[in-house]
Amino acid sequence: VDDEALEAQLLRLCSCGDTAAAALLLRSAPADVLPDALELRDQDKRTPLLAAGAAGSLDLVRLLLEAGADGEASDSDGCGLALLAASSGHPELLAWLIHQGLADLTESAHDGSTALLCAASNEAGAVEMLHFLLDGPPGALVVPSLEEQDDRGAVPAAEVLLARGASPESRDARGCCALHYAAAGGSNSMVDFCVKSLKIPVDVVDSDGDTPLMIAAHEGNVEVVRWLLAAGASLEHRNAEGMSPLMAAAAGEQSEVLSLMSQVAGEAVANLWLQDVQHHPQLLYLGLYFPGHQPLPSQQQTGQLQTCTGTNRG
Repeated sequence: VDDEALEAQLLRLCSCGDTAAAALLLRSAPADVLPDALELRDQDKRTPLLAAGAAGSLDLVRLLLEAGADGEASDSDGCGLALLAASSGHPELLAWLIHQGLADLTESAHDGSTALLCAASNEAGAVEMLHFLLDGPPGALVVPSLEEQDDRGAVPAAEVLLARGASPESRDARGCCALHYAAAGGSNSMVDFCVKSLKIPVDVVDSDGDTPLMIAAHEGNVEVVRWLLAAGASLEHRNAEGMSPLMAAAAGEQSEVLSLMSQVAGEAVANLWLQDVQHHPQLLYLGLYFPGHQPLPSQQQTGQLQTCTGTNRG
């Protein structure tokens, strides 16, 4: 295997979290090739160490650090090892990094995302990671509003956490909080945790006036939409561009969400839809079926909703 192929292979193995194969490759790598192999970056500017962190592989992260990998590197989004570990849904990796003094849970990515927000966006293991961040060792995030232990074992008293970092009220550069991220990620358990344990209002808005319901509707996260509606999320709220949750679902071409909203709210939703169509007739050209209102068959976009993934959709 030539030097360039070896470097690329190490990066691939780390992205997959293949510790055994990566260990074998590191042992066989020539001494003059290893430094370059550890610094090679993928299209997201992630080194093998960052890729291993994103994969949630504690054994591989330890192996790479012992081989001389840079623990302070960050990717193109400004995410370092701690943020990627939080996103991975593997609290044991983050716990080890903290114990080694390699994790600063107050750091943020270029868009303002913190460890809490990164964890909230990942459906797999998100609640377990959030419990670790809220209940964990010095350096974990503060929850000043959390006063009682909930039924999944969250922190019993806010004062215990006062010395442990930032607030769960923290937001990214677009004003999105943990509940917005959870709604975008499609995790019912994470949404439940944010509302019931973190006490985040169900209709909290970001800088554009978007609520979690609007984001979940736009992304087509049907079960999250169902949960939020049951919790009292408003169907009448409009963002800074005048978009309602119905319009957000339409802009995302989410027929199933529109159908669910109709089932849950019945005539009230039909009346809201008629109001939206009166003010935004282009909704009729989306090619979507809304109960009682058959649209025209073409596909024309209507406005945009900026999601917590940083992209404009719809």
